[in-house]
Amino acid sequence: MQDSKLIFSDAQTINADEYSDNLLDLEEGSVVDQQAGPAWLCMRVVTAGSVTNLAAGLSVTLETRDDVNFASGPGNAPATQKGVVEIPNIPLAELQVDGAVFCVGFLMDDLKRYLKVFYSDEGDSIGGTLNVDTWIQNQPVTKLKTQKLPIA
Repeated sequence: MQDSKLIFSDAQTINADEYSDNLLDLEEGSVVDQQAGPAWLCMRVVTAGSVTNLAAGLSVTLETRDDVNFASGPGNAPATQKGVVEIPNIPLAELQVDGAVFCVGFLMDDLKRYLKVFYSDEGDSIGGTLNVDTWIQNQPVTKLKTQKLPIA
């Protein structure tokens, strides 16, 4: 397998029920040249002990739009929004493992110009924070399914 090419990367402390700080413009740089074929959205837990107020887990949604008007969540989006892919319902116990990685595949062909990642808490959680790395790459980390992997 050839080396993966990183398309987007974001390392930060995230708060449940909000967007990542970074916005990716696919028309900047060479990213638009990679806008065909499969890609993988991945998230790695950097510091498991940072989980607070998260009762039932987390979902990670990659959203794409024609403009930068990202609202306050996937349910409050304008017509130009297209939810591309979601890593759904990552259990709290798995989020508490340092280095745990979660990935899911999707097609780059479905993307619009702008991308953002939305993190949402599950169940009866009252929000929460977590230190994570989130990225998109063009080679699989897993066999096309969400799976926890150890980081060497």
